[in-house]
Amino acid sequence: MMMKQFVNPEISYFYEMMDDYFDSPILYKMEEIDDTSIYVIQIKSMLLNEKRYIILFCRKDNFAIGSGRPMKEIGWYCLQCRTLEKESYETVPKHFFVIKREPRFSLELKLHNRNEKISIYECPKIPFLEISMLHTKNMLYEYPEEGNLLSALETYQTILHIKT
Repeated sequence: MMMKQFVNPEISYFYEMMDDYFDSPILYKMEEIDDTSIYVIQIKSMLLNEKRYIILFCRKDNFAIGSGRPMKEIGWYCLQCRTLEKESYETVPKHFFVIKREPRFSLELKLHNRNEKISIYECPKIPFLEISMLHTKNMLYEYPEEGNLLSALETYQTILHIKT
């Protein structure tokens, strides 16, 4: 099936890139909050006690809670790669993917702002993307001043936000 086309071709390309990185998962609509629909898939982890998720936030849609949709069809504005304790997502099916080491996923990130709870990065090659790294140790310098998208995604403490 073709990738759904979104208004901005650069954003469409980035959606396709993320779909490729995660091996085209099906995400499940878990809840609606105000004008937002939230889609989730659990990622299989070798660590038994660690619960990893991909969570997509998009404008509220008409799909039923519990329905599955391919990632490539969801016009998300926020993608979270997270390790969570939240029990309500444990029923979501698990997805396995192989981490990609291709250069297109190793986009350079530069620190924009930080505090003890979060480091916020910009991606010079993708100006509409903001990357937030959540601190787990409440330390100001938990993450470096420069990094790459691949390393950020692998922490499972990452929020990608499409700036519009």
